[in-house]
Amino acid sequence: HGGLSERRCSHRLGRLGAMWARLVSHSTAASRSVCWRRVAVSGSCARAGRAAFAATWRGGRGLSAAASGSADEGGREPLERSVTITGDRLEEFVRAELRFFAERVDRSLEPLKLREILATSSSPEEVGAVLYEDLPVRFARRVQLIERVPGWEAIPEIVALRAILVKSFREMRLADPNTEEYARVIARIRRRHSKIGALFAGALQKMDVAAQSTSQAAKRPDGAAPQFDGESLEEWCELFLSSRVSTEMHMAHYMACLGAAHGGSTPASKIGILDLNCDLFNICQQAITQVQDGLYPCIIEVENICGDIRVCQAPRYLYYIVMELLHNSARATTEVAGLSQEEVEARPIRVSLCANEAQIVIRVSDRGGGMPQSVAAQKWSYAFRAGQRGRVVQIDDEDEDEDEDGSAMALEELQGNALPWGV
Repeated sequence: HGGLSERRCSHRLGRLGAMWARLVSHSTAASRSVCWRRVAVSGSCARAGRAAFAATWRGGRGLSAAASGSADEGGREPLERSVTITGDRLEEFVRAELRFFAERVDRSLEPLKLREILATSSSPEEVGAVLYEDLPVRFARRVQLIERVPGWEAIPEIVALRAILVKSFREMRLADPNTEEYARVIARIRRRHSKIGALFAGALQKMDVAAQSTSQAAKRPDGAAPQFDGESLEEWCELFLSSRVSTEMHMAHYMACLGAAHGGSTPASKIGILDLNCDLFNICQQAITQVQDGLYPCIIEVENICGDIRVCQAPRYLYYIVMELLHNSARATTEVAGLSQEEVEARPIRVSLCANEAQIVIRVSDRGGGMPQSVAAQKWSYAFRAGQRGRVVQIDDEDEDEDEDGSAMALEELQGNALPWGV
């Protein structure tokens, strides 16, 4: 880790010790087996490592007596208190873990629901423990999704995405959720993953071109369907991004819980990123203020038909969604109205809130011209673009996320300094 040629993995901090403890009995022959596996050739080592890790995790998270450094039932001292392996061998174990976690079926990869977050939020430690189990599976599964893309090695953005996920997976598996360092690991991963959106957009453009070419091409001589057509690309994007949203929300929730536990200023109704008494009208008003003070001058009118509407929600993500919708409306209105103030005033953007016992509706409408009917059917496609400008992310191998200020910056942001108060 960190470029060192060798890594000392203590049983208390890592899962490698647990692997050896599960694999080995107290017999001399078994001890020789451990030594043999530790010096085996790469292919055999990977296969053995995968089986050993599988046995450990299927048995649960807890370390055995030998792994934790305590005596066994017979009073004997543990076989080893630590395991020293080369950096190359550690990477073999990580690759074996990556394959195993990607194939796990005991953890659902459905998009995370707010009630699931709330159910495991009694303390930052509980949230951190859930993260420790969930994040590696989601990271590994997204790596697997990337490797299923034909020719992914030739798309620099995809290669960079994979490297980010592999590095984050590795850090999670070497982290200990019971230490103060764990919060810094999560903050560092969040900072690193802030690049994913722009990288994904760049990769999607190239994948879309390839998918369109595949869709237009004739079937292969054997009669099989194309490998990666437009429909397959949409399914791929849905799986990748729904998992990405879930991991981002969960990490943000952990950092918010941690900030509140350390004396952060938060409303009494908030638990992490969730507000049990979220004022939807107030969130809309904050988004309106942000857009009206932005690049596109506009008039935004708001009406609340049903009065005070309160609900359990994640305010920051609702804020982002409403702000993005309003930003699109403001841009479209400005493009139609030009520099004429009269035209801008004649085309107000309207935001309406209404609710009943079953649902809540936030409607944004504008007179910016809409979209041509010829492309309306594509509006829910991930590859569809409606004039948005993408930002460029430099693709490099530098560890810019390793500085000491990263975790402090992420924690400060999540405590609300980069967002309207209460969001």
